[in-house]
Amino acid sequence: VGFHATFLLAAAMAGVAWLGALVTIPSSRHRPPRPIDLVGAVALAVGVAALVIALSEMSSWGATSGSFVLLLLVSAVALTGWVFHERRVAAPLVDLRMLRNPSVRVAQTVAILAGVGMYMLLSLVIRYVQTPTSTGDGQGRSGLVAGVILVPFSVASLATNRLLPALRRSVGVRSPMPLGCVAFIAALALFASARSGLWEVLVVMVLAGIGVGIVFASMPILIVSVVPASETGSALGFNQVLRTIG
Repeated sequence: VGFHATFLLAAAMAGVAWLGALVTIPSSRHRPPRPIDLVGAVALAVGVAALVIALSEMSSWGATSGSFVLLLLVSAVALTGWVFHERRVAAPLVDLRMLRNPSVRVAQTVAILAGVGMYMLLSLVIRYVQTPTSTGDGQGRSGLVAGVILVPFSVASLATNRLLPALRRSVGVRSPMPLGCVAFIAALALFASARSGLWEVLVVMVLAGIGVGIVFASMPILIVSVVPASETGSALGFNQVLRTIG
């Protein structure tokens, strides 16, 4: 049905999720009203969008092209203005003072690095599995096989996410995130050294899923435990933005 169907399906699922949220999430009218930081929202959106587009198109535009440099300048100006604005507005989109807390700072830094590691590994695995064997480094498999290889990653990630409470009871609150990073490092090391067989790639994806499941489930818990209750949505949203930038 073509790759466009993927986006149509995602849009339909997002619509269902929106309707579900509209119906099930309780109203917050009992809480004091808070103005929406529209200036901060626009500045952050422009800064992040310009950065992501520039990085995405760098391979085709070139690092010295006018479009690439212009987008980087737009991003730098927008994000710098956003930081200054957020530090002065009464109700900021993201309260940057939360970054003074070491736990929040660590979680947000890990979000960027984990985003880099996860998407780099997934992209490399998909490309490697489909690379023709005639190149001397590939398995020459179909796009369907490459897609199915992602299933163990998703299953392991979901299962580990569900088992995190038991893991935290066993090793403590702060240990799961480093353990997840170690599991992901092991996946990267295995892919770098042993990837000739399909079963090896599957083991890599399981290890990566375990690591990602632990790390991404630990970050929100760590953030929520140290920020004010009124700022959890803002802090977690900012964490998601940083992960996407990574």
